[in-house]
Amino acid sequence: MINGISYYPEGRKYTYFLKSEEYKQILDRLEINYENIRLYFSHSISFESKNILEIYLRKCVLDDTLDLFNFFEPILQECFEPETNQYKFEQIVDLVIIEKASNI
Repeated sequence: MINGISYYPEGRKYTYFLKSEEYKQILDRLEINYENIRLYFSHSISFESKNILEIYLRKCVLDDTLDLFNFFEPILQECFEPETNQYKFEQIVDLVIIEKASNI
């Protein structure tokens, strides 16, 4: 799995996004009960579908000014599967379900 943010931390210069671990630390400090469900996704985009690839990449950086194919070139090379002629992106997402808090 590739972490685009670790490749290009400067790509997130406009807004800071909390990681799920940070949310969970806050909830733990506030003694709020929650359930964490880890979800796994695999996104495949055909090499010929450059427009779909661009939309996908644009959502990763939230910056309309970047030349995405240049910016993500190392990641795209690593994620390309020649045998299927597709880019494949693995993603892990934490779904944090917060129980009703009686102490707030």
